[in-house]
Amino acid sequence: MVEKNKSSIGLIAAYAVAVGLSVGGGMWATPTVVSSMVGPLVLVLPLLAVISMLILAPTYFTLVKIWPTAAAHYKYPAMLLLPEKKKFGQLIGWTHIWSFIAVVAIVGLHLMVAAGGEFIANSTPVSYEITVISLLIIGFVIVWFGIRAVGITEILLASSILIAVFALLIPGIPKIQMENILISSPNNLNLGVSAFALIYGIVLPALLMIDLGDDIDNPGDAIPRSILVGIFGNMGIAFLMGLLSVGVLPYTELSGNTIAIVATQYLPSELLIIVAIGALVAGFSSLVGLITLLSRYLNAAANDGILPTWSGKLNKYGEPKYLLLLQFIIAIPSVFVGLPLRTIIGAATLSYLVGASLIMMIGIRMPRLYPEEFNKERLKSWIHNPKIVQFSALLGLIINLAAFIYLSYSDTIAFLIWLGMVVIGAIIFFIRILQSQNIVLPRGPDDLSIKFE
Repeated sequence: MVEKNKSSIGLIAAYAVAVGLSVGGGMWATPTVVSSMVGPLVLVLPLLAVISMLILAPTYFTLVKIWPTAAAHYKYPAMLLLPEKKKFGQLIGWTHIWSFIAVVAIVGLHLMVAAGGEFIANSTPVSYEITVISLLIIGFVIVWFGIRAVGITEILLASSILIAVFALLIPGIPKIQMENILISSPNNLNLGVSAFALIYGIVLPALLMIDLGDDIDNPGDAIPRSILVGIFGNMGIAFLMGLLSVGVLPYTELSGNTIAIVATQYLPSELLIIVAIGALVAGFSSLVGLITLLSRYLNAAANDGILPTWSGKLNKYGEPKYLLLLQFIIAIPSVFVGLPLRTIIGAATLSYLVGASLIMMIGIRMPRLYPEEFNKERLKSWIHNPKIVQFSALLGLIINLAAFIYLSYSDTIAFLIWLGMVVIGAIIFFIRILQSQNIVLPRGPDDLSIKFE
């Protein structure tokens, strides 16, 4: 068995990680991409995303209150989705987190620092590729030193992120032109739903906090709080970034660009470099958080024998050293891949939507499969009421599936990238089944890493 990491972080560090995952690199790209698709409609979408996220909250908060664990987006589907068909449930959990790992690490990890890289490339002699690769190296080095190093780093970066956001917004708001905001949005339902899916996708990372379950002190209380910080902070800033994007430039001029193209319209060069550094800090914060999560997914798979057990060997700081090295090796080529920004964001969003949908399926079944848990004192709050959990999970599943279908329809390449990664994950799983008798099948909630009385 692979050794588990025993160190943890406190509430303040958890808030900082949530800010990094939510208000990070994607925030400097996605609202501008969405603005180029639907114009002023981007100003309405963050509110719809917040409502959708709050619909998902009862299931997430209930699960983390009862069974907090690292790599929860793998372990929950593997153990709780189909307890009567254990191997199939594990296949579903593995193929999901593999598709997420592959899309983020192989295709999109560099996206977290893409906006900062563009700023630096446009205002200094340093190339985009050198900037991004340097940040990748530093990010992997920080994660190498464990979750406490990650927590300290995220605390230091969180305030810098907010400073960078306001440094971009304060001089930009007066440059907004009402005629740009009053332009009619494209009359295209498919495009509108796809744009919602992308905005929804930049707030969904807040839910990834459950994957740090046993890395956080008092996770049953700390994780829901940090998720709420991520949701409301992220969508407030997404609204302002969208307002800036469609207000400063006509949305027809935004295609294929990040917020960098907007900032260059009104910031002098000396302030542009300040915002560039801020974009790098925001993206770097997301980068560190995602590398940490990917390591936990891979380590959980190694612990279960889906990946070779030796690959999950930990360094002295509690991180899987070989898997970290593998992530780094496969992330570097992505810097040079010329996939459209919208496609990369789309493929990652599809994976987020699938993960949230699997959790909603668990929420629908959980009151029936585990009724005894809802009678315990820790679940007396209204948000843990079994009927609320079940109904909100059903509604959340419908929202997620609709967003998934429309996004897949509008960006076939993004869907094919995601589907290809799922197929590869399934092939890996079946090869390991044929090669080894050491696959550890989940038996249910008692297998989760934290036990309660």
